[in-house]
Amino acid sequence: MNDFNDFIISAGLCDVGYVGSKFTWTNGTVWKRLDRLLISPNWSQFFNSFRVEHLNRYCSDHSPLLVNGFFLTKPKTSFRFQNMWVIHHGFLQTVRLNWNNPCQEVGLEGFAIKLKRLKAHLKWWNKAVFGDIFDNLRRLNEQVNQKEVEFDIEATAER
Repeated sequence: MNDFNDFIISAGLCDVGYVGSKFTWTNGTVWKRLDRLLISPNWSQFFNSFRVEHLNRYCSDHSPLLVNGFFLTKPKTSFRFQNMWVIHHGFLQTVRLNWNNPCQEVGLEGFAIKLKRLKAHLKWWNKAVFGDIFDNLRRLNEQVNQKEVEFDIEATAER
């Protein structure tokens, strides 16, 4: 048992604990916690929260372990082409300059790299030229609502 514990320490692993029954194995006379989840420090790069649950034994002398994890990484936002881009005077030049930048890869690999590079550049260009369009829209809606309230107040005062 000491060799196993020494290995756990030398490998930098740690036992994450559990919820549920204290024991995971029995032969009918002896009860032990033999089954456990050991994780490396890298585990937390993928999960920000997780739980190990000892389930009830049914057809085995071991309790099954249920691991529930919640991913840390945010889902990627999809790329959205904005129709307003094509009417902007600098759009075609931006695409042309970016697309004509040299790429060492050829064929489909080169095409994929150019698309990925163009996507990143268009995201930056969109923010630089148009700003946060959703925030702009929110502010404009607030201004319209404010003007409507002012109009209603003035119209009521004139009656």
